[in-house]
Amino acid sequence: MATVFLVLMLTLATLGALDWLLVLEPRLRSEAQTTARALAHAEARSLQPLIGSRSHQPKIQMIRDAVSEMLILTDANTERPFFSAISIEFAPPWVSASFAMGDDSCTDCFANEIPLFDPNSGDLMAILRIKSSPVFYQAMRDDMRASFLIWTAGLLALMSLGWWALSLFQTHSDESDVRAAAIFNTSPIPLLLISRPHGTIIDTNGAATHLFDAVPLSYSRISDLLDRHSFEQLLLVEPGTRLAFETELHLTGRDLPVKATATALTLDGRELLVVGLIDITEEKAFEKRLAAEKEKADAASRAKSTFLATMSHEIRTPLNGILGFTQVLANGDLSRDQREHLELIDLSARNLLGVIEEVLDFSRIEAGKFSVRESSVDLPLLLDDTVRLFRAKAESKGLELVYREATELPATINTDGLRLRQLLGILVDNAIKFTPRGGLEVEVEIRESEQEPLLIFKVIDTGIGIAESELPKLFEPFYQVDQTSRRPFGGTGLGLVIARNIAESLGGTIAVTSEEGHGSCFTVSLPLLISDQPATLPSPLSKRRVSASTTNNRALVVDDDPINGKLLVYLLQARNVIAERVESGSMALRQIEHATYDMVFLDLHMPGLTGWDVLEELQKRQLNGKRNYPPLIATTADVQKDSRERLLADGMDDFLAKPVEAGALDEIIERWSPVT
Repeated sequence: MATVFLVLMLTLATLGALDWLLVLEPRLRSEAQTTARALAHAEARSLQPLIGSRSHQPKIQMIRDAVSEMLILTDANTERPFFSAISIEFAPPWVSASFAMGDDSCTDCFANEIPLFDPNSGDLMAILRIKSSPVFYQAMRDDMRASFLIWTAGLLALMSLGWWALSLFQTHSDESDVRAAAIFNTSPIPLLLISRPHGTIIDTNGAATHLFDAVPLSYSRISDLLDRHSFEQLLLVEPGTRLAFETELHLTGRDLPVKATATALTLDGRELLVVGLIDITEEKAFEKRLAAEKEKADAASRAKSTFLATMSHEIRTPLNGILGFTQVLANGDLSRDQREHLELIDLSARNLLGVIEEVLDFSRIEAGKFSVRESSVDLPLLLDDTVRLFRAKAESKGLELVYREATELPATINTDGLRLRQLLGILVDNAIKFTPRGGLEVEVEIRESEQEPLLIFKVIDTGIGIAESELPKLFEPFYQVDQTSRRPFGGTGLGLVIARNIAESLGGTIAVTSEEGHGSCFTVSLPLLISDQPATLPSPLSKRRVSASTTNNRALVVDDDPINGKLLVYLLQARNVIAERVESGSMALRQIEHATYDMVFLDLHMPGLTGWDVLEELQKRQLNGKRNYPPLIATTADVQKDSRERLLADGMDDFLAKPVEAGALDEIIERWSPVT
């Protein structure tokens, strides 16, 4: 039996060591490397304004000073530097300005290579190489390793003690009594021998004496040390069983957190408990530090999401003016050159809008808020709409867009139609972007597999292709193949990351095959979930047709931004709506009280009274709970996925996103014009 027990202990020790080497320590190092990479990227952004451009000499001395300050940054706890070495290698024509600082001999450091670009042209100006010290990793590793070793040793010791104690009380031999007493007294684990049912402490060992700083009085009660719940748990332990739990010992002047293990046995007709105690003060302190670090990380993530939402609003607001007045100018008499310039302005603004949407989607992925909503979807209609959407773009580049589908495609499937359309749109748009000549094909088929049938989407192009060595990195965030031939195509490097996340969220996979100079093939495999329900269509709008007599419709535009307010007034007047604008929520309340309007376009983000404040005040002014104010259409640049639902739930009647689309504005006017 002793041999079996020894083998069991060795097995547990081996499993514990393997768990540390293969799971815990690599995970700690990976987390530390991620933290070091984030810190390196944050410091790189501080150097960006100093790198100059192709036409201006980099500010070398200022860069050196900034690098010197980075090298002296240290961890507050260990006083070790965050970075060991930093070098900058400038691209032509400033190669001679390259330099390196710090100690490059660190073998355990995390190396990060960060490209710095010309802010004007987007050309590569320099490569910043930062060696980050593993200071984050080592402190956490040492703490966790010590805790792990103590736990392992304690567990093995408790198992050993329990076996020997049980053997002692079962055999009733003098030799076993002596051995058990020796184990009890010399065990490194604090032990208490307790008589039931009253919980009287019969004996303690030397380790318990050291733990308590004084030997408990003989025949004192365990209930004096434990809370009522823990004491009741001990009394319920049956002979031959073991109970493990965490509690606190109420000592003189302090509460000591411990992990307790209780084993019940019967000796000479007496019911006894052997209780082992392990001081977990350090473990609790470590858990608190981890919780604090997690809270800091969560706060940073929330701050980043808030920042991105704010920046999205701040960028989309002026974009609304740019796109809106570009459309207004395009309706006038323009020369050919002027119209071409306006089209370029409109294209650039919409490209910027696409970049903002990609960054927001990536932010949702990082925050774990990227979700899918399954419903019954008309698959042929979705595919046809997606291909038609991109056919004009392909033809404008002289490319042929071919669509092929299997004849056995089901009419309806269960999936998230919006996300599937977004996924296919990213792949088709990429194919058009990176195909200078030739064309692309979109193929859809059903493939049988061992588990379930799969729905296969392929996007094949004749574009510039991707080198085989670059394929494993293709789905990494912000990664773009570093080839001169690809730089003119631009992009954030987030599209394929979002595409992969959508595919995995829908239960599928995405793969790519490519040959440099001979095009690429992206393949999406999704489980085929055929639906027997009719396809879910958008809820039909309340059809309030605008008749010829609706020229007296009146609208109030509430917007503190003069450009966006003027634009919306102009667009409404162009649609035979009498519109006027006020600049604040307080002015809006006065106008609504003294004039009659068919609809109010209410900006949500205004100084003073916000759009929500105006809504709340109008709701308070209702007569006997009866609404006495016109329909409120929220106008905002916040276009996150749940924005519309949240606004409608708060009491808004409709939602108009910025930049304002002509079709969306037409629908709102039609929806809220009085029925005639």
